[in-house]
Amino acid sequence: MGIALVESTNIVVANLEFRNYTDEGLQIMTGSEITIRDNLFIANGRASIDPDADGEGFGVNVEGTHGVQIIGNEAAENGPAPDRVRRGMLGTGINTYEIQNAIIRDNYSHDNIGGGLLVEDSVNVTVEANRIHQNELDAGGEYWDGGIWVDGGRDIVIRNNLITDNHGP
Repeated sequence: MGIALVESTNIVVANLEFRNYTDEGLQIMTGSEITIRDNLFIANGRASIDPDADGEGFGVNVEGTHGVQIIGNEAAENGPAPDRVRRGMLGTGINTYEIQNAIIRDNYSHDNIGGGLLVEDSVNVTVEANRIHQNELDAGGEYWDGGIWVDGGRDIVIRNNLITDNHGP
């Protein structure tokens, strides 16, 4: 991983480029008041060895974090390598799991191998003004991808996003 933040509070990750990391470009777990702003996440997660990721690859992965702001980032070409895709592995440009009180705004997630943006099992999340374009979505395995995929959770608002030319289901 480019940077891993675990149990961290009041952190700003801004104006960095995360490129060609085996697993996630940026991994955040069980933190609070984290801002991820104006970063590039390019070609990460091609050969993930993280046992918790099941071989999936992500540009940025945020789990179990409260008070998250993901604003103005670009995520492109993230996700597993083609040989892993053939084995049913997925990926996501911007991946979130069990986040609370979050804003995901003004991001551009494109050309990823898998979904553009995932919000899973989260509470009180606003997803707005994002551009999700030309991601390679998968429907061949046990799970399906989406340009924006919401899986579980409550009090999630999705508005004013542009979702175009994604391939797959």
